[in-house]
Amino acid sequence: MPTPMETMMKTQLALYNGWVKLMLENVAACERLVEHQSRIFTHPDHHRAHDVIATGADLKDHYGQRAHDVDVEDI
Repeated sequence: MPTPMETMMKTQLALYNGWVKLMLENVAACERLVEHQSRIFTHPDHHRAHDVIATGADLKDHYGQRAHDVDVEDI
């Protein structure tokens, strides 16, 4: 029959090993995140393919981009 101290030491060792593995996975995930974020700066072309401010009434305008249009109901 194992002694209470031996059982407690095995429990603490198992908790410590689990914590170490968790921290190693956490560090690896952070490294992958930094790697993916750093790829943004090496991407060859960073430009927008559309106008941010709409130039007039157009069927291709998206919701929220027509803030600078004249609202005839308020005039």
